[in-house]
Amino acid sequence: MNSELKNIQQFFTERRLRCLSVKSIEIEAELPAKTLSHFLKGRRLLNSEHLDALIPVLVDFGYKPVDEQFL
Repeated sequence: MNSELKNIQQFFTERRLRCLSVKSIEIEAELPAKTLSHFLKGRRLLNSEHLDALIPVLVDFGYKPVDEQFL
């Protein structure tokens, strides 16, 4: 798993999972249903298209990407 994926998993602490809706983030990023949820539970990885859509949404909530191309 690359460092950006590990960073995203670490971003979703227990507290953030209580306060942020994974489903709403998926909708905002236009990801297929359960994609982020399955990733956070270790059931699948995110592909580059998913990352391109997801990271700008997470940045709005304080996420700091490893790769500066997303800033």
